[in-house]
Amino acid sequence: MHVLRTRLLIRQVPAKVNSTVLSSLAGLFLAVCSSGLHALQFDPGFNAQWTFSKLTSSTGDQCVLTQEIPGYGTARFQGSPGLGLRFELSSHRDLFGSGGVMAVAQAPEWHPAWPDVYERGYLQHIDGGPIAAEEPVATTLLMDLRQGRALTLTSQSRYGSEDEIVAATISPLRFDPAYSALMHCHQWSMPANYGEVAKSHIHFEQGQLSLPATARARLDLLARYVLADRLMTGIFIDGHADQVGKEQANLKLSERRARLVADHLVQRGIPRNLLRVRFHGSRDAVATGDTAAANDANRRVTVRLERHETALASSAR
Repeated sequence: MHVLRTRLLIRQVPAKVNSTVLSSLAGLFLAVCSSGLHALQFDPGFNAQWTFSKLTSSTGDQCVLTQEIPGYGTARFQGSPGLGLRFELSSHRDLFGSGGVMAVAQAPEWHPAWPDVYERGYLQHIDGGPIAAEEPVATTLLMDLRQGRALTLTSQSRYGSEDEIVAATISPLRFDPAYSALMHCHQWSMPANYGEVAKSHIHFEQGQLSLPATARARLDLLARYVLADRLMTGIFIDGHADQVGKEQANLKLSERRARLVADHLVQRGIPRNLLRVRFHGSRDAVATGDTAAANDANRRVTVRLERHETALASSAR
């Protein structure tokens, strides 16, 4: 099945469908792409258009991007200046089944990255209401479109049989002009000043190999900033360990933590080719002494942003 279609696609399926496939909507989407599931697909095809509008009300301005999905409804990104973004897919008649709806981003066949597929998780869906996503998922979906990926939302059909699914595709065609207008709509998408996010320190407990909640929140903020700042040229991620244990183990630990941070940023829509991941073990300590406080300070991953103006300044020195 092509990512882009100009008409509704209906395919017949066998009477029985493997329950393992149906247990994962990501697998379900891929199965529909390749073979015989019964699918109702709505897609604007090569006629896709994006529209930008600015709405003013008593509660403030709203910056809105919309795409009509023929036969189904409207995809919408909407946000207020200085605040986060919300994504919605609303319909003339809700055809998606109860529960979450899987979002998948895929490069079309004409895209250099084809056939890469990215799972974006389950989006909120209330029966009879829109499919929705708040930050940071909304910005991730926005940047998928900015990078030329089509978005397909998939679930079992609300009204059909158990082997029938519904899929609505949101096209990246003609996205750039509307996206540029959104970026200039009072710079709503800038969640912080550059000075506030230029350098961050992510700290870990001894032996910890998961991101603390505070670290995830900080990285989500960094991702939103990077996605909005067109002058960004690189993100430098440096892993460090304390001096407890053998150096070879500390080097590996610092690498795993640095890659953990990098993977989180990629999941939030940051292009991996923007990242520079390095790891140093217990070298480059910021605190000396065999104390708990010194070890706490040294167990860290630093994230440093570089934008065009700072890159020029560094090259001039």
